[in-house]
Amino acid sequence: RINPAFYITGHPLLGYAKELEGLFELGALVENPEQYDGQTITFGGLIENKSDRMTKRNEVMSILRIEDYSGAANVVAFPKVFSQSQQFLAVDMIVKVKGRVDADEKGVQIIADRITPLKVNYGQAKQVAIHIYSQYDTPEN
Repeated sequence: RINPAFYITGHPLLGYAKELEGLFELGALVENPEQYDGQTITFGGLIENKSDRMTKRNEVMSILRIEDYSGAANVVAFPKVFSQSQQFLAVDMIVKVKGRVDADEKGVQIIADRITPLKVNYGQAKQVAIHIYSQYDTPEN
């Protein structure tokens, strides 16, 4: 990756075209956020940025920037969703998100109800890349 949205070897989502088929495309949300305000959407994409924060109750939550082929959006993972999915919430991970669109004068974000890894049918994959993140290599794992 050279800079945001430019990849030397092709977009990382290319191998997930079949899994992304039929899911919501973020470009539509970017173009007309008010149309989708309050709606629940399901989409897949690449985590391009992640920022963890502590809540007032001293619980961890995360704000993610997720991109698909057509656009990108901020996704808020409050503590419950964060704790259920933290093992695969890392930059460059490809995930599937179900969440509610929250659009107002300040902008648009998606409040995540569920985040799961996007699984690919490896039988049809031309290439498989395995990423091992050292921060998850703990005695408990």
